[in-house]
Amino acid sequence: MSEERTKILRMLQEGKITVEDAARLIEAIEGAAPGENKPEREPDFHQSQGSGSNEDSDGHESGLRGISFQGVNLHGTHFQGAKFEGIKLGETNLEGANLQDADLRNADLRDANLEGANLQGADLRNADLRGVNLEGANLQGADFHDTILSDANLEGANLKGVNFLGRSLKDANLEGTNVCGANIEGANLEGANLQDADLRNADLRDANLEGANLQDADFHDAVLRDANLEGANLQGADFHGADLQGVDLTGVNMAGLKYQERNRVRVRS
Repeated sequence: MSEERTKILRMLQEGKITVEDAARLIEAIEGAAPGENKPEREPDFHQSQGSGSNEDSDGHESGLRGISFQGVNLHGTHFQGAKFEGIKLGETNLEGANLQDADLRNADLRDANLEGANLQGADLRNADLRGVNLEGANLQGADFHDTILSDANLEGANLKGVNFLGRSLKDANLEGTNVCGANIEGANLEGANLQDADLRNADLRDANLEGANLQDADFHDAVLRDANLEGANLQGADFHGADLQGVDLTGVNMAGLKYQERNRVRVRS
C-alpha cells in the first residue's frame, strides 16, 4: 500500500475526512478514470471534525504533508482551512477550488492550475508557485512571505493588500490585477506584465521594474521611491499623486504618461 493511500486512510480512521473524501483522493492519486467511482459530493477538508491534532512545523500533525497529487484533477474541490503544509501539487488542476485560509506553507505548486480559485487568507509562506496559473483567483490577504512567483500568471487576480515584500515576480503576468495598497517594496518585477493593473496606494519602493510593461497602469498615490523603471513601458500610465523621488526612467516609453509637476522624477541621459 502506498504511503499516500496509508495517510489518507489514517485520516479517515481518525475521523478527519469522510468516506467520500477518502475515495476521491485515493481515486486521484491512483489515476482512476475521470468520473469513475466519483463521490456524490466534492470533498470538504474544513478542519471541523475529528479529534487529535495535525503535526506541522508548529508541532501539530499535518495529515497530508508530503503527499504528491502531481497532475491530478481536483477541480472545484473544497479545501477551506485544510492543512496542506509541504504537499506536492505541481501540475495539479485546482481550477475553481476553495482554499480559503488553507495552510500551504512549503507547498510545491509549480505549474498548477488555480484559475478562479479562492485563496483568500491562505498561508503560502515558502511555497513554490513558479509558472502557476492564478488567473482570476482571489488572493486577498494571502501570505506570500518567501514565496517564489516567477513566471506566474496572475492576470485579473485580486491581490488587494497582499504582501510581496522582496518577492520574485520576474516575468509574471499581472495584467489587470487589483494590487491596490499592496506592499511590493524591493520586489523583483523585471519583465513583468502589469498592463491595466490597479496599483493605487501600493508601496513599490526599491522595486525592480526593469523592462516591465506598465501600459495604462494606475499608480495613483503609489510610492515608487528609488524604483528601477529602466526600459519599462509607461505608455498611458497614471502617476497622479505618486511619489517618484529618485526613480530611474532611462530608456522609458513615456508616451501619454500622466503625472503632476510636483512628482519628483530623475531621468538619466
